[in-house]
Amino acid sequence: MDEYVQLLRAAVQDYGLSSEPVERWIETTRNNPGRQFDYSLNVGSKLGFDVGYELSYDGSKNVQVIIVSVSTLDHVVG
Repeated sequence: MDEYVQLLRAAVQDYGLSSEPVERWIETTRNNPGRQFDYSLNVGSKLGFDVGYELSYDGSKNVQVIIVSVSTLDHVVG
């Protein structure tokens, strides 16, 4: 869980994902360590393109998954 949390917090800093939903997800997951959670985080666009995180966490397993999607900005920056 600690490594997973580090990756999520790094994404907030590096890609501009919103910290509030990330911290809520971390708190909920830590309070329910054996449960399975699937969650999509809002897209960050700090680097000039969209970066999205799909979280798949199962506390009963040794390996957890983060699917990272990268795409052009869905909106015009100007």
